[in-house]
Amino acid sequence: MPRSRKADAVPTLSRRPSWALLALAALGLILVAWSVSNVSDRTQRAAAVQNAMMLTESVRAFRTLYSNEVISRLQGHGIEAAHEPEPDTTVLPLPKALSLELADAVGRSHLEATTKLYSPYSFPWKPDQGLPDEFASRAWIELSIDPTTPVQSFEEREGRLFLRYATSDVMDESC
Repeated sequence: MPRSRKADAVPTLSRRPSWALLALAALGLILVAWSVSNVSDRTQRAAAVQNAMMLTESVRAFRTLYSNEVISRLQGHGIEAAHEPEPDTTVLPLPKALSLELADAVGRSHLEATTKLYSPYSFPWKPDQGLPDEFASRAWIELSIDPTTPVQSFEEREGRLFLRYATSDVMDESC
C-alpha cells in the first residue's frame, strides 16, 4: 500500500529539533546563568558586610577590654598612654590608637580591609583632618541621626567592587 505524503511529513518533523525549541532552551540557560551570577553577587556582598560588621564589633570589644583591663590599671602606676607613643618608652598607645592598629592588621592580612577614623572635628595628632569624601560626609550625617544603624556603600574602583562600612563610635572617658 503506498504511503501518503502527509503521513511521511509527521514522522520526519518529529525527528528534527525545532529551532524555536532550541531558542527557548538557550534562553532558559541564559536566565539560569544570570540568576546564578546574581545569587553569587548577593552572597559576596552579604559576606563583605558580615565581615565588616564582625571586624567592627571585635575591635570595639578589644578597645573596651584594653581600656578597662590595661589602661585603667596602669594609670595609677605612673604609666601614661598617648595617641602615638614613641618607640622604646613606657608610654602605651591609647585604646583608640591600638584598636585602629589591630583593625588594620587584621584587615590587611585577612580581609583586604583598611580602617579609618573620621570626624568633622579636628584630631590634633592626625595630619588628615575632617571628612574626606562624600561617603564620609553622608555617613556622618546618617550616624548623627541614628548611631545604631551602620552606613554602607559598594563602590567600584579600578575594576573591583569595594564595601565602605561606617559605624558610630561615641567618645567615652577612656578617649
